[in-house]
Amino acid sequence: MKIQTIKTELETDPLGLGYSGMDDSAAAASLNEKTRSKLEPISSAELLAWSANNTRLQSIKSAAESGADDTIKSVAQAAYLMITRDDTTLDLNLADRVALLDALVSYSVLTADDKASLESLATVAISRGEELGVGLVRAGDVIQARL
Repeated sequence: MKIQTIKTELETDPLGLGYSGMDDSAAAASLNEKTRSKLEPISSAELLAWSANNTRLQSIKSAAESGADDTIKSVAQAAYLMITRDDTTLDLNLADRVALLDALVSYSVLTADDKASLESLATVAISRGEELGVGLVRAGDVIQARL
C-alpha cells in the first residue's frame, strides 16, 4: 500500500512539485519536507493557557453569564466548559467547533485575532509523506515506486 501510494503521488504530482525532474533521493527528501500543515486538536491545558491572555477567559465567562441572548450564552458556556474542564479538546477539523468559534467572534466575545491565534495553535507542520499516510519515505521506496 505504501509503495502504491508513493507511486501514485510521483506519477500524478498533484501539487506540482516536479517529481519527474528529481532523482530518487531528491523525491524522497521532497516527500519528507515539512511543508504541509494540518490542524490538530488543542488540549484543555493549552486552551486554558491561551484563554489567560487578553482577558479571553473573562470575556467568555461574562458572555456565558450575561450575553445578549440565549444563543450566545449557550455558545459561551460551552466554550467556557471546554476550556476549564480537564481532558477536553478543541478540534477545529469539526464544523460544529468552528461554528462555535465563529459565533464567539460574531458576537464580539472573541476577536478575529483571537480566532487566528487558536488556528495557529492548532496548526502543525507535516510532510507530504505524513499527509499521504505513508510516513517517512526513503530513496529505496521511491526506487520501488518508480519500477
